[in-house]
Amino acid sequence: TKKAIDFQAPRYIPLPISEVAVDWLKVGEFETAERRRYQRIFLIGIPQEIIQRHKTIFKIAGLKLIALEIDGLALVRSLLSEETGATLLIDLGSETSNIFLTDDSNIFYAGQTDYGGVYLTQAIAHSLGVSVMRAEELKRRRGLLAGGAESELSTLAQPFLDVIIQEVNHAKSAYEHRYGKRVERVMLVGGGADLLGIEKYFANQISAPLAHPNIFRKVAYDLKLEPILSRLNNELPVAVGLAERYFISS
Repeated sequence: TKKAIDFQAPRYIPLPISEVAVDWLKVGEFETAERRRYQRIFLIGIPQEIIQRHKTIFKIAGLKLIALEIDGLALVRSLLSEETGATLLIDLGSETSNIFLTDDSNIFYAGQTDYGGVYLTQAIAHSLGVSVMRAEELKRRRGLLAGGAESELSTLAQPFLDVIIQEVNHAKSAYEHRYGKRVERVMLVGGGADLLGIEKYFANQISAPLAHPNIFRKVAYDLKLEPILSRLNNELPVAVGLAERYFISS
């Protein structure tokens, strides 16, 4: 399999292979009409430059780097169980938004859009003529539910979200067409998922029900912390997923 990966990888990774660390995961098998069996592979390519940058950061911080992992694997581990069906995970970050399509905890699609919360904040600040701090405050307080004098907030936000939704619908359609299975749920996480009214907006644009994350379902904690933890479900799925790799899964 390694020889096959080394041979095929340059077709899918848009960088010289000498500059990339290549890894892969088996996500399934299939049989052709000629009864030939093939493995279905999720290919991972990380530029060596990014790896070295992280190594430097850990060294300066005095931390021991055990492993590097793409966000999608950590998200799947913290958000989904092994028997979970086809799910779209949308991580709405500050500068970018990541999209992963998974089925039974295997990733079948990984994509990214260069649209995140910081760009929406900047657009609000520029349009309303206010500071970035004030724009962030308005965005968090009203979100897509703004009305009256603040209705422009909702109008400004929708084009940013529509770009992300377009990519989500593309991934959804491609998966359903290729594998003949329906996407069963969509899950929003990341700081951008805290935007008021965003779940309803996504639900109206994507023909799949929205599910709520519960990243602490495998973690023991004092019930007094429940109000705090419920607010962190959108913020910490990657961190919890990385922790599960070593402290829960083992």
